[in-house]
Amino acid sequence: MRSETIQAWYERWHWAIYVVVLVVALPAPYFFLRLRNDNAIEAWLGDRDPAVAQYRSFQHEFGSSEFVLLALDGCRPDDPRLEPLAERVDRIHGTLPCWTPERVGALGSALSNGTSQPGSGVPLTGRHPAFTALFVPLQAQAAIDRPRLLDGIQRAAEEVGFAAAELHWGGPPVINVALDRWATQSLARLLPVCCAVVFLLLWRLLGRLSLALMVLLCSGWSTLITLAIMAAFGDTMNMFLAALPPMLLVLNLSFGVHLIHQWRVAERTEQAVGDAVKTTLGPTFFSALTTAIGAGSLATSAFAPVRAFGVWAAVGTMVAMAVTFLYIPALLVSEPRSRLAALSLPRWLDPLAPRSTLAWGTLVLVVGSIGLGFLATEADALKFLPAGSKTLDDYRLIEHRLSGLLAVEVVIDTGEKADWAERIGQVRSVCDALRRHPRVENTFALPDLLGPDMAEAAEIVSQLSSQPSWRRSAGSLLTADDRSWRVTAYVDSGESDRLNQIMVELAGRVPVGVRAKFTGLVPLLIVAQQEILHSLLTSFLGAVVVLFPVLTIWLRSLRAAAVSLIPNVAPVSIVFGGLGWLGRPLNAATVMTASIALGLALDNTLHLIEHFRLARRSRAGVTRYDAAYRAIQNCHRAMIHTTLIASLGLGGLALSPFKPTAEFGLLLAALLACALLHDLLITPALLCSPLGEWFASGVRTPAETIMKGNLESAPGLANTPHRLIQTAHEAVRPLAPYS
Repeated sequence: MRSETIQAWYERWHWAIYVVVLVVALPAPYFFLRLRNDNAIEAWLGDRDPAVAQYRSFQHEFGSSEFVLLALDGCRPDDPRLEPLAERVDRIHGTLPCWTPERVGALGSALSNGTSQPGSGVPLTGRHPAFTALFVPLQAQAAIDRPRLLDGIQRAAEEVGFAAAELHWGGPPVINVALDRWATQSLARLLPVCCAVVFLLLWRLLGRLSLALMVLLCSGWSTLITLAIMAAFGDTMNMFLAALPPMLLVLNLSFGVHLIHQWRVAERTEQAVGDAVKTTLGPTFFSALTTAIGAGSLATSAFAPVRAFGVWAAVGTMVAMAVTFLYIPALLVSEPRSRLAALSLPRWLDPLAPRSTLAWGTLVLVVGSIGLGFLATEADALKFLPAGSKTLDDYRLIEHRLSGLLAVEVVIDTGEKADWAERIGQVRSVCDALRRHPRVENTFALPDLLGPDMAEAAEIVSQLSSQPSWRRSAGSLLTADDRSWRVTAYVDSGESDRLNQIMVELAGRVPVGVRAKFTGLVPLLIVAQQEILHSLLTSFLGAVVVLFPVLTIWLRSLRAAAVSLIPNVAPVSIVFGGLGWLGRPLNAATVMTASIALGLALDNTLHLIEHFRLARRSRAGVTRYDAAYRAIQNCHRAMIHTTLIASLGLGGLALSPFKPTAEFGLLLAALLACALLHDLLITPALLCSPLGEWFASGVRTPAETIMKGNLESAPGLANTPHRLIQTAHEAVRPLAPYS
C-alpha cells in the first residue's frame, strides 16, 4: 500500500479510531478488578501429573491434607484459653475438629487405657515450655478461600485473649496467603514506579511531552485490555503473573518508539505518518509475532502459572501491536513534526573489524555455555518470601521451638485380610524407621495414640471401629475400609535443597513387605524442581523451532534465518550460563525469561536486517560493509532507546522485596541488555561477513528490476544468450541512483 493511501486513511478516520480505542478500554477496569489470586502449590503442576494425581487421591481418601499450625507464645499446654479457642475454630467453615494437647491426651488415654503420653507424636508441645500449638486440619475445599479462613482463626484467638503478637503461623495455607499478599503488594507498589521511570525516559528520549504520553497511554491501555480479557476468561493471578502487567507495560513501548522514530526521520513531512507506518509495519508485525511466539512457547511447560504467563504475554503483545498502529498514527496526523538531525555513528559501533568482533563474541559464548552445566533449580515457596517477613520469621521460630513444618505424607496399605494387630504393627514399624532418619524431626500416626501393648491396642481399636464418634475422630488418619493408614513425617523447611535425597532415603527405610506410598507437598516440590529445568529447555527449544520457519518466510532464506537466530540465542546462553557460574538457582519465575527474551531480542534484529536489505537494494554494488554501516546508523538510536527504556523499567522490579518479581525483572533486563550488545556488535559483524550475502535473497536493486521488466516485455531478448544479458545488466547497474 502506498504511503499516500495510508496517510489519507488515518487523516479520515482518526476521530473514529479514538472512539474505538476508548470504548474498548473503558470496560477493562471492571474486569480487571475481578481478578483473583491463587498460589496453591499443588496447582502448579496440573492434575495430569502423576504426583498431583496421587496427592488428589490422598486428599480424597483422608478428607484432609492441608493444615494450619497456630503456635501461641507464652501459652502452656494447660492454658485455660486453649479449649475455648479450639471450640471457636471448630465452628469456622472449612476446618475439621482441631487438636490441642488436652484433646490429643484425652483421646490417647481413651485408646490406651491411660498409658499414652498426652500429645504423643503430635507437634503441639516441644522444646519451649511456654510455646504451645493448635493444630487445625482443613477440609479439601477450604483451600478456595484461605485468607478468610486465616482471618477467622485470628479473630477467634483474639476473642479468647491472645494478642496478635503472640500468634505464630505455619502450614501450606499460610505460605499461599503470604505469597498472594506479597505479590499483590509488589505489583501495587512497583507499577506506579515503572510508569514514572518509563515516562521520564520517554519524555527525555522522544523530546516532547505529548509523544511520551501517547506512547505510555497506548501501552497502558494494551496492558489493561489484556488483563481484562484474562479476567473475562476466568484465569487467576499468582505470584508469577504479578510480573506480567509491568512487563507488558514496559516492553510494548518499543512498538510506539520505533514508529515515532521513523515518523521523525521521514523525508516527506506531508506523508510522514504514511511513510512511518509503511516502513515499520512489516518489521513490527514480525517482531510482535516473534515475541508472541517466544512467550507462547511457555505453554509447553508443565507449570500451570508458567503456561498462563506465556499465553497472556503472547496475547498482550499482539493486542499492543494492534492498538499501537491504530492509536499512535491517528494522533500523529495532527501532531507537529520536528525532524531528527542525523547522528553520526559512535566509534565503538563502527564494524571495522568484524572478524575480531566475532572471535570475541564466540569466546564469550563458549565460556557462558559451559556454565549452563552448573545450573541448579529451586521450588521452595518459602524462599520466595523476603527476609524479615512475618511468615518466614514464624516458620523459623516454630521449627526452632516445636517441630519441622514440611510434611511428608506416607500412605500404608495394610491389605484386606490383615488383622488389627498386624496393621498396627506395620504402621508402627514404618513410624520407627522414619523417626530414626536424622532429618525427620517428628512423625505422627494413629498408633501413636495407642498403648505399647500390641494385643491390647488391637482389641481397643476393634471395639471402637464400629462407633461413629471414633470414625469422625480417626477419619483423617485411617480410611473407612480400615486398609490405608496415614503417617506424617515432619522435616525442617531448611532442608528443602535436599528434599529429593531425603525422600529417597526415607523410601529405602520402609521395612520389607510393607506397601507404602509417599505423597504430600514435599514430593510435589521435588517434581517441581525437576520440572523447572525441563520447562526451560522445552519452551526455549520450542520457541526456536517455531520462530525458524517464521524468519525463513520473512527473509526468504533458510540460511539467513539460521544466521539471524545466532545473536538472539547467544544472550540467553551467556546470561543463564553466568547464573550457573555464580551458583544462582533457577525458579519458575526466572525460567520464563529465556523464551520471552528470545522473542523480544528479535525486535531489534529484524529492524536492523530490514534496513540492511533496504541499503542493499537502494543501489547496485553497495558492499556488505556499507549496507551494515548504514543500517546500524539508521537503527541504533531507536534500538538503544527501546532497550534502555525496557531495561531500566524492568530493572526497577529488582527493588521489589518479593523474590520472584525482583529476579524476573533483573534477569530479563540483563537479557535485553546483552541482546542489544549482540545486535549492535555481533549482528553487523555477521552482515559484513560473507554470511551477509544470504540476506540478499529475494532482494532486487532498481536496475535489476528494470532489466527484468525489459526482458519480459521484449520477445526478441527472450532467447538471448545469458552472457549478453549479463553484459547489458552490468552496463545498466552503475546508473541506479543511491538513496
